[in-house]
Amino acid sequence: MTNKTIVSHIDEVLARRKKMNKPIQKRSELAEALGVSTGMIDKYCNDKSIPPLDKAYKMSYLLEIDLQDLFTYHPDVQ
Repeated sequence: MTNKTIVSHIDEVLARRKKMNKPIQKRSELAEALGVSTGMIDKYCNDKSIPPLDKAYKMSYLLEIDLQDLFTYHPDVQ
């Protein structure tokens, strides 16, 4: 089941980081830094799963971006 209430912007953030030549530019690098599988990052990026709060905050910290810029919440969608 696809989750559309919370939409991930991880891929956009990684693309910007690549243009700026910052560390952690690929899903695989993010997965390693978070201690999860690349498959799990794929699920987060494709809105198939929502990361636990601790992983979301760590991702935000690692990517040097505010959490609300990493995910968008749409309360009207069910």
